[in-house]
Amino acid sequence: MNDTSPDMAALQKQLIMGLSEGERLRMGLQMAEDGWNLMLAGIRSRHPETAGDEKAFRRVVLAHLQRFDPAGYGWVRMEDV
Repeated sequence: MNDTSPDMAALQKQLIMGLSEGERLRMGLQMAEDGWNLMLAGIRSRHPETAGDEKAFRRVVLAHLQRFDPAGYGWVRMEDV
């Protein structure tokens, strides 16, 4: 879905490309961190039983992430908790 008009998309691109490389990197890293925090908040809200138990919460997060490792790359391992 794209609800951004072509004129606004062009303006956004112009503004972003007007930033320095460092500013764009910082923006990208902040967006990645925000996405990660949103995912964690969603998992916490669906698994309130892990409140205050960091090890249990980590296990739930890893179980969630393993669903997105269909090729079995093994980058998420329960034994890492």
